[in-house]
Amino acid sequence: MPEIDLAGWAAAIPPAALERARAEGPLARETAETPEDRDARLALGRAAGARRWRERLAETHAAYAGVTWDALDAQQRPDDLRRWVEDPDALTLFVVGYVGVGKTHAAVAVGAEFAARGARVAIWSWRDWIAAVDWRREHAAVEAAVHDATTADLLILDDLGVGFRGEPFPEWVATKTETLVDARVRCARRTVITTNLGGDQLAVAFDDRTLSRLSERRSVVAVTGPDRRGPR
Repeated sequence: MPEIDLAGWAAAIPPAALERARAEGPLARETAETPEDRDARLALGRAAGARRWRERLAETHAAYAGVTWDALDAQQRPDDLRRWVEDPDALTLFVVGYVGVGKTHAAVAVGAEFAARGARVAIWSWRDWIAAVDWRREHAAVEAAVHDATTADLLILDDLGVGFRGEPFPEWVATKTETLVDARVRCARRTVITTNLGGDQLAVAFDDRTLSRLSERRSVVAVTGPDRRGPR
């Protein structure tokens, strides 16, 4: 992702307004915010969101660091993705398709758009999430993972159901998945989920309660095309 030029974004904003946006708390903004102050605050928020997103990708998904809308092709359905982003009533987006067709690229592009608007975006592979909240892990580490994934403005949960072998996942795995999705649905926080599994496979892999929460205000975008990871 290109570097955010804060100076360029804020070129028309008086320096004094920028300083007030950095220094003043929420109460001061509510009671005395000027239009210039608001523009400065939004510019700083967008820059901070983009910076956090770059740092997050560097930690867990470095191969996708440069992915934005412009990196997507027609088979990754950028228009459908953008419609979901702009729909205030949309809640959960499933990005589905075969292995290697570019589902994670599509999801990361959505994340980049949210981050550029100042949102806090978290990205977890589903396998890593399950490992992070395993009851055998140290409690503080589990709590940190839960807080990160449940409170982000947008969560990207990548590769839901990876490792499915035709049998239900253990009950604790389904419960952890349902608890995460339920927490986000109850707070109307938006989630993007990528998966290789079809509806019939998900119905076997997870219990009815988990499937019900996954279906809450759900939209589906199907990514098509060849395996992009294979030889060209």
